[in-house]
Amino acid sequence: MTRRPLVRGDGGAAALEFAFVFPVLLLFVFVLFDLMMILWMDAAMESAVRVASRFGITGYAPAGKTREEIILALIEERTLGFVNRSTATISTRIYDRFDHIGVGEPFDDTAPPNGKYDSGELFVDVNGNGVWDDDLGRPGVGGPGEIVVYTATYRLPFLTPLQSFIGGSGSTLLKASAVVRNEPFQSAGG
Repeated sequence: MTRRPLVRGDGGAAALEFAFVFPVLLLFVFVLFDLMMILWMDAAMESAVRVASRFGITGYAPAGKTREEIILALIEERTLGFVNRSTATISTRIYDRFDHIGVGEPFDDTAPPNGKYDSGELFVDVNGNGVWDDDLGRPGVGGPGEIVVYTATYRLPFLTPLQSFIGGSGSTLLKASAVVRNEPFQSAGG
């Protein structure tokens, strides 16, 4: 007498394999979507800031609009509206010299000597506003021949909840900058 096996056939094997593989595949797709969005947004921001700075150096402003308005509109347009005044920080700062970019006002680091400005330390008030500034630049798009730094900063939320699920912030910070010297255009006052 032959015995028949209690379990025979492999009809459920494919379903079991799918149950093991599907979560890994889904994870891969989520990561791929987020990575593609980060790369696209980073490239779009770099392009937008570059185009805005190329417009800004000319000094041109059409009737009824300011250069600042055109620059912001160019950045919004080149990023399909993702980067705009309500969702991002878009700034322009004017510098007298290239070596002043990102440099604070000089100070006497004595109390305590820690490499950063502490309240009460003596400083050279370069811009004359009475307070120590961590950046020598001043806001604006600059006049003829001035150096301008264009910066757009945007916190991009991830498309998928994966990073939030594992304890992350659910977003990543993207930043694009361009440094230019304005052309020697004729200013509006001259």
